[in-house]
Amino acid sequence: MIVVKNLLYNTILFIMVFALTLQNYVAQENKNNNTQSRFIDTLDNKFDVSEFLKTKYGFVILPTVITEPAIGYGGGAGLIFVHRDPEEIAQGKGNYPSISAVGGFYTSTNSWAIGGGHFGVWKNGAIRYRGAAGFVSANLLYYREPIFQNGVEKLDFNIKAYGIIQEIIFRLWNTSFFAGASYGFGHTEVLFNIPTEIPDEISRSELSTNIGGLGTVLNYDSRDNLFTPNNGIYAGVNYIYYDKFLGSDRKFQRLFTHILGYTKIIKNFYGALRLDYQNSFEDTPFYLRPFISLRGIPAMRYQGKSTYLAEIEMRWDFLNRWSLVGFTGYGEAIPVNNKLFDKQSAYNFGAGFRYLIARLYGMRMGIDIARGPEDWAFYIQFGSSWFRY
Repeated sequence: MIVVKNLLYNTILFIMVFALTLQNYVAQENKNNNTQSRFIDTLDNKFDVSEFLKTKYGFVILPTVITEPAIGYGGGAGLIFVHRDPEEIAQGKGNYPSISAVGGFYTSTNSWAIGGGHFGVWKNGAIRYRGAAGFVSANLLYYREPIFQNGVEKLDFNIKAYGIIQEIIFRLWNTSFFAGASYGFGHTEVLFNIPTEIPDEISRSELSTNIGGLGTVLNYDSRDNLFTPNNGIYAGVNYIYYDKFLGSDRKFQRLFTHILGYTKIIKNFYGALRLDYQNSFEDTPFYLRPFISLRGIPAMRYQGKSTYLAEIEMRWDFLNRWSLVGFTGYGEAIPVNNKLFDKQSAYNFGAGFRYLIARLYGMRMGIDIARGPEDWAFYIQFGSSWFRY
């Protein structure tokens, strides 16, 4: 109950601060009658950052609360730049701008990270690039079923990693299909806080290793908006091959597939469906194996050789720029060794709110409260809750 009360308190506090900030912006900007505000939408006289983002120096400063159950509570900040070319700025069109971001975070488990990335769009979205680099030190938990011989249910470990990832895709003819390639390289150091021996399924070669992989990418994208879609489909298949000639100490493969569907149900009501399947092959390090990724469930809590899940989300635009969302999902993790481990399953459900912070971009921002099998969690959302795809 204490956790629930704290979640509710933090949520109410966030809503109050968010609403007061918007009110203060509107009040201050309305005092300035000589120039048109870049933070007020002339359509409804509400706080909106669309005009500011359209300028050549448009950016969003995004302080955020870290609430990922796997790494604890903490704080972070990001600086997000939205790039527009002068002609596009003048015309005020285009839903897929180029975006750059830098930031970092620190949490109560002494986990921290710094990094930056860029999403580039050229030729009216026909060429799309994603790249990122960073360093992370995360204190996480490794779960195993059945439990260890001395009764320990989970092991603490720290993972330090630095790396880069590059991806570029091209539109196929004049369709909504895209194809391309990716490359990623990273170095990892893993240290267990061991009350017992390292689990048999984890080899010591996994504790310090270089990882380099080349991927093939095939996407389908008919979304009407990059940030918070109302209609359309976004689907993808990414197969990554890791080997020595690519800079990897280990040979293995990983497969990622997903389908995100968005549709308008009736006036002011929108529905979304997420389907996700992941698989790993050969000598995949334990920390790169798929895990059930749903709001309310700690990262790596339900992990296996492969995972599949489904999640639905409903949004009700009930008042001007404000929306309520509700969601639920279910997933299963298939074990690496069926003779030793059983299949694991997990569910989630929750609700949240959104504010349309940039009307011209369809960009919404807000907070979600979610419940998994073990506990509650809350998340600050910028754009779609599935924006990471």
